[in-house]
Amino acid sequence: MKNHLENPSRWTMKFCLAALGLAPGLVSAALVHQYTFEDGTSNDGIGGLNGTLNGTASVSGGQLSLDGSGTMDLDGTTLDLAGFSNLTIEAWATPDSGMGGFHTLFAAGNVNTVSGDWLANYVLLQTHRGDDASRAAVQVGDVNQPWTAEEGVNGPELNDDALHLYTMTVADIGTVNETLTFYVDGVIQGSPLVLSTTSVANTGTEVASIGSGYPADPFWVGSVEEFNIHDMALDATTVVNRFNAGPVPEPSVALLGGLGILGLLRRRRNS
Repeated sequence: MKNHLENPSRWTMKFCLAALGLAPGLVSAALVHQYTFEDGTSNDGIGGLNGTLNGTASVSGGQLSLDGSGTMDLDGTTLDLAGFSNLTIEAWATPDSGMGGFHTLFAAGNVNTVSGDWLANYVLLQTHRGDDASRAAVQVGDVNQPWTAEEGVNGPELNDDALHLYTMTVADIGTVNETLTFYVDGVIQGSPLVLSTTSVANTGTEVASIGSGYPADPFWVGSVEEFNIHDMALDATTVVNRFNAGPVPEPSVALLGGLGILGLLRRRRNS
């Protein structure tokens, strides 16, 4: 994992620019939901789709903490992934190295009326699977054994207790060339996948959760420092740039940096 604090001068400048609203790559015009947890809540800083903490899920120190007995849920109807024409799901997360089996970091879909539990007609992002992989996937149609009809891309399962960026994009939703791409730490995994039997346009809207997926699987364990949803499919260069930039800086630090720049500009003007 790249150490995003390895260049203090670069980070000082980024904090300053962020406070002035000038930092490139930190805020996308297409960013519709953002959870940075810096205010000590699970509130959406952009779109008003606030999260609900369940079980032992908590927010402190600028991160969402999940210990395997809690989730942060979103209103699936308001989120309405089916209404997106393009989509990016982006998570800065530290998975716990003790997780084994299948653990879903984010999922949205419908309650499965056949088995009595969800998922069905879903989008999901997993950091851990029983086959020692991570995965971004979409499934629509099969409610008997929906996992058998998944279309997705696998990446590495990372167990180093370090912060990583997981990015899932889907372009041209609702068309015959709907394309899913999966990145881990800015690196594309496999090849972009043209979905052949499923579509995000048919994603269910009944449930959405950070920290859970199939109820038969254990809840996700670790911390989430930032979670973003964009209504565009970020391209590879943008994904790399956002990884190199790191998560959104803490407001207090950014504000101090911004005030420093304003002070410098004032001194130069006075001189």
